[in-house]
Amino acid sequence: MEGTVVNAVSGEPVKKAHLSLRPAGAPNGVPYGTDTDGAGHFLFDGVDPGRYTLSISRTGFVNQQYSPQGNSRQSSPIELAAGQKLKQLTVKLTPQGVLSGRVLDEEGEPLANANVQCMVFGYQRGKKQLMGRNGTSTDDRGEFRLHGLSPGKYILSVAYRPPGVTERAASRLPGPEAAEPGYATTFYPNATSPDNASSLEITPGAQVNGITFTLARVRTVIVAGHINGKPSNRNTNLMLLPRNNVGFGMDGMMRAGGRVDARGMFQIRGVTPGSYLLRADYNDESGRYSARMPIEVGNSNIDGIELTMQPPGEVHGRVIVEENGDLAGAALNVNLQPKSTGPGMGGAGAQAKDDLTFQVRNVTPDPYDVRVGGLPDGFYLKSIRMGQQDVTESGVDFTQGVSAEDMTIVVNPNGGQIDGSVQNSNGETAAGAMVTLIPEESHRSTLWLYKTANSDQNGHFTIKGVRPGKYTVYAWEDIESGAYQDPDYVKPHESAGEKVSIDAGAHQNVQLKSIPAEKNDKTSR
Repeated sequence: MEGTVVNAVSGEPVKKAHLSLRPAGAPNGVPYGTDTDGAGHFLFDGVDPGRYTLSISRTGFVNQQYSPQGNSRQSSPIELAAGQKLKQLTVKLTPQGVLSGRVLDEEGEPLANANVQCMVFGYQRGKKQLMGRNGTSTDDRGEFRLHGLSPGKYILSVAYRPPGVTERAASRLPGPEAAEPGYATTFYPNATSPDNASSLEITPGAQVNGITFTLARVRTVIVAGHINGKPSNRNTNLMLLPRNNVGFGMDGMMRAGGRVDARGMFQIRGVTPGSYLLRADYNDESGRYSARMPIEVGNSNIDGIELTMQPPGEVHGRVIVEENGDLAGAALNVNLQPKSTGPGMGGAGAQAKDDLTFQVRNVTPDPYDVRVGGLPDGFYLKSIRMGQQDVTESGVDFTQGVSAEDMTIVVNPNGGQIDGSVQNSNGETAAGAMVTLIPEESHRSTLWLYKTANSDQNGHFTIKGVRPGKYTVYAWEDIESGAYQDPDYVKPHESAGEKVSIDAGAHQNVQLKSIPAEKNDKTSR
């Protein structure tokens, strides 16, 4: 396979770009690698037949996977047959976007070590919300620079905690009148909420400079209390997280931490009014102890909180394989994924043993979705039971304690398969289209039933291991990650989908027309 890497904007060849060709569906497989020469030319020789993903990276450009259109958020796999010589492949690499500026205090003085976050509105669990993309801290001149940005609209925010506002344990708390000055998190240009922020649009290669934040002082309060349930609390991780999910996943953004002394006393300073979740986690050789408590912070200090640590739970279970399915060489893993997202909500998982039993340790008292990974091609998840309760689609709720009953997971080797091809509105082969398999309406809250594939250079795609049921198949020329799990996003395009009914072991072929990008843009707006 050979071709040329070019700048997606200017069309000029890109030298010193690194290309990595990795077997599709094998994230741990050993890739082929090469670099472009002075004319942007590259060559992969002696490649085994198969399906591959091609990744490209170069300083000053967005890291991306191959797409005929140069789309930085969608990719097209490449199918190579035995003896095939794929030539004149043009790889379009998108120049990076840059946002830079400075952060000042209310008197116009630069603020060093302010936390600057670059965020986008994206989809998570079928809902559109603000998510972190990049972050940095200001230097001694109060300046920041965010690079490597893909085209899109971004929300910028700044959070700053003065050096004097540190977390320290204390047994006594000043009265309500002792609120301290601090700085509110500010969204560009000067909003205190992302709802009132202005977005900054980055086009390919754009550099937006001269952004200035001037932070305003606000009165902050102290949240203090005591942690019970563990003799030594000095290594406890304590966090105060906003309950509106804004800022989750962004290191140091819109959250406050506190230290805990040997008596279990804690104090968190510099807290602005709002709704929070107070979380504490402690790890030792026996596992992870945890506690959480919702709190409302107003204009007065809060004292006397009693937070009780809960010991780690364990989930035991087994996997049952129907119809003599062969799992030889498969590394099955069972994962508990929290229904809520955010720091400290990492979930728990375990790999099934040779006898197909498993033991998930360090399970915290939270609600979870159950995911099974590592199934061979063609297998599907048939059912999950917790004791006698069917939790296949509902997941498990351990908020009142981890169940002592065993989990039974049933898998079946006769999953359905959907093959097909995609054409654009002009009847031409549509390479790099995102194909989504969406379950019927009554099952759309079960996110693991959704499946995706990308059409290859010939417009072909395959989706394997489909659980029997009714679905609709769509092809998208361009779509935001996860948007297909939002029913409101998909609804205007229902007529463009192909309905299929999949039986166990059935193979179906569908021909799809890709939904043009401009129609998606109207939906997202």
